[in-house]
Amino acid sequence: MGDSIDFERAAQAAAMDQTGIKKSLVMPRPQPPAHRNPYECDLFSAALRKLPERFAFLCGGGSLNPMTQQARDQTEVSEDARGRFEEKANQLLALGAVGFGEMTALHLSHFTGHPFESVAPDHPLFLLLADIAAKHEVVIDLHMDAVANDMPLPARFASPPNPPTRSANVAALERLLAHNRRAKIVWVHLGSDFTGHWTATFSRALLEKHPNLYMSIRISPPGVPETSPFTASRDLKPEWLELFRAFPDRFVLGSDSFYPSPRIQVAGRRPPIAMMLMPLRVLLNRLPADLAHKVGYENATRLYKLKE
Repeated sequence: MGDSIDFERAAQAAAMDQTGIKKSLVMPRPQPPAHRNPYECDLFSAALRKLPERFAFLCGGGSLNPMTQQARDQTEVSEDARGRFEEKANQLLALGAVGFGEMTALHLSHFTGHPFESVAPDHPLFLLLADIAAKHEVVIDLHMDAVANDMPLPARFASPPNPPTRSANVAALERLLAHNRRAKIVWVHLGSDFTGHWTATFSRALLEKHPNLYMSIRISPPGVPETSPFTASRDLKPEWLELFRAFPDRFVLGSDSFYPSPRIQVAGRRPPIAMMLMPLRVLLNRLPADLAHKVGYENATRLYKLKE
């Protein structure tokens, strides 16, 4: 992985200072089984613990997520497999993780080398993870491209690795949410909807029905224009403003960006994080001040139990 393992320099928080970020949550990306460069939070947790006032972290994308993907076709999981899964989850929490992430139920491939991953959100291992999260009062960050109804995938999603059609997954997500109401689940990437199903009306119905559901807003890269919170002129659509007002405690911000070593940034191999965060700044500027403070600060502090 070369310079990408330069965690000490990546954690210097200079990019955060430049963009006005007080604290960041860091987590490994959701990796499939046999990922070419597997990594878990234990690789970077030591560097982050040196700056506890600036960082907290989640774990599971490099270990628990591959375990769920590997068992994707199993409707039942042996006690031995459950034991290994729970043991790994407890090991991650012992490192200081404030939650599990990034986990994935449906991860569409957007370009060559970007993995396609799929497992039912009510898979036995996800239900087990919900019980573990509830027991330890930590959060699950879940990546799931929304498919409300069976559908052919848009032409931009090449097959393979994506299948030509996808089955509905929202009902299974609801079963996961109902399985253990004490398990708080943050559905990530609201605002980057690529299937056209994640509308404000759709979000409202789920939030009303499931008090343990939260949503993390990511507006870059943009998804389907029809379901974007923004108009083409970057105004916040009225239906989304009404939704945020109706559920002021249920939304947080998520950049889905990387903090690489400054050497990589200089080489131009990653987009400046300021560019990735610009749409979130626009969003906060479009919200009333008290609501912007909740979405941009208070909610994450409370939900992830971040220390001041």
